[in-house]
Amino acid sequence: MDALQRIEELAKPVVVRQKEVKRKHLGVLNEEIRRGEGILGQLMPIETRAKDQVTQNLKDLAEKRRHLAIELAEFKCVSLEPLTWRRPDGLPTLAVFSLRFEHMALWNRRGKRDDDIQTHMSFCQNPRSPWENCGGAPEGIRLCYADLVSHRIMRAPQYASDPDNVVSTGFVGVIPFAVKEKIRQYRWMFDDVYLIAEPKSWMVHIPNPDPLVVGWDGGGFWLIDAFDTTTIEEAMLAMSDVDTAPRLGS
Repeated sequence: MDALQRIEELAKPVVVRQKEVKRKHLGVLNEEIRRGEGILGQLMPIETRAKDQVTQNLKDLAEKRRHLAIELAEFKCVSLEPLTWRRPDGLPTLAVFSLRFEHMALWNRRGKRDDDIQTHMSFCQNPRSPWENCGGAPEGIRLCYADLVSHRIMRAPQYASDPDNVVSTGFVGVIPFAVKEKIRQYRWMFDDVYLIAEPKSWMVHIPNPDPLVVGWDGGGFWLIDAFDTTTIEEAMLAMSDVDTAPRLGS
């Protein structure tokens, strides 16, 4: 059994109690948000304090709606613990990918003190300089890779001004259209959505197929879907059979 199959088996289903009551509550929240947005749109610049209060109320209502919607969607809860799994060579078994960047990169950086060394993580397009034009990983995800600070491949530069050693992997393939539709459908519920994949090799940039799609709510993962990656050639053939292929993020 591979690592991703183990994650799916370990994912815990959420038991939703009083489902109908919660659905009605979700409807009430939607109506309160709609009404609040209407009030906000009518406020004039002089009504700054009222605008701030209504804006805060809308944020609070949206947060309640988001958590209730996640519960009612009955996603399975995915533990962060699999991100700490390591291969025999000590490198991570699993990689996390942002939908906005091709690569995941890890590197050690030395601070001003000799004992101040940390493992950094980013999502980027250019793994040779992953600190440029990149997206940072949430602290909860980054800490799952913090033990790599002592890995021989991840050795820190001798001086703070020296180049950092970067270990990276990249996503290859095409996400099926049906999975993109699911991502679009549920994206609003989460802080962000990621792919979890098992790399064949670090630095060679070729992950194994069948990644998982997970939503990040600020503290944990929720399983949205699992899929077989489509090769670019297969995707082109599929696109020739439809008038307009849906685009991620549209």
